[in-house]
Amino acid sequence: MSNNQIVTYTEHITIRAKELIEDGCGDSRDVGYPENLEAFKWNDKHYKGASCICPFCKTSMRIALERPAYSETNTVWQCQKCGWWELERVFRAGGVQDDVAYAAIHHQACVKNFAINSSKVPTEALVDHLQKRPDIVYSVNKKKMEEIVQYVFSDFYECEVTHVGKSHDGGVDLIMIDADEPTLIQVKCRESKNAIEPISQIREFLGVMWINQSKKGAFMSTADHFSSVSVNTINEMLSKGLLRSFDLIDFKRFVEMLKAIKSPKETIWEMLLGQPYDYIIGDLH
Repeated sequence: MSNNQIVTYTEHITIRAKELIEDGCGDSRDVGYPENLEAFKWNDKHYKGASCICPFCKTSMRIALERPAYSETNTVWQCQKCGWWELERVFRAGGVQDDVAYAAIHHQACVKNFAINSSKVPTEALVDHLQKRPDIVYSVNKKKMEEIVQYVFSDFYECEVTHVGKSHDGGVDLIMIDADEPTLIQVKCRESKNAIEPISQIREFLGVMWINQSKKGAFMSTADHFSSVSVNTINEMLSKGLLRSFDLIDFKRFVEMLKAIKSPKETIWEMLLGQPYDYIIGDLH
């Protein structure tokens, strides 16, 4: 595969097994329960459950996450080579006649290919790849980069971040909603990893903040670093009380933030594992 493309596994498909009903004798195959026989036939044909083998690399997958509990197992397997994953939740109870004795649900990743610079790449997929290969940031679509920063800041700072960047946005790409006063954020994408963010861009954004009567801001750039004049200017304004807060976030610091947050795949797994079991045991037919 080209270095200009990425494979995404952030979307998934789901299949549910047919539930089995307890017959009161500890045998769900009791012929007195024809629905169980139908369920067994359906499951044998349609519900394969977790294979633990990557269908692409043909290798055994490791357990990436496991949540054993009374009467249930919750397991995620992930391929160490390509990142494909599957998740299975199995419920086994029994002992109470006519109650559910078995139910299961299986999720597996969908495979999609995208060009890195595509505007259609799922944001979560780009974040996942940036955590492994930060250097691809220089190929990312500029508007997607704003969405990536929104995702990362929201997770890192544990607050709501709104994307407002448009052609007529006046320089504000994101707004971080924290305790008392919103923080205005501008995102700048530089094509060179050796770029230096100049004071001219910082001054422009400070003007935008002044127009919006805001004293809290952040300037995120993929440049290697900010010019010394930029750093000194912001420090001086902070010391004089002209700004309440202002973060200069260069590429290195952004990578640190990327590595500090959860992988989007882990977030998906947590969401799926967090669904109540009545979601599994409910309408399976």
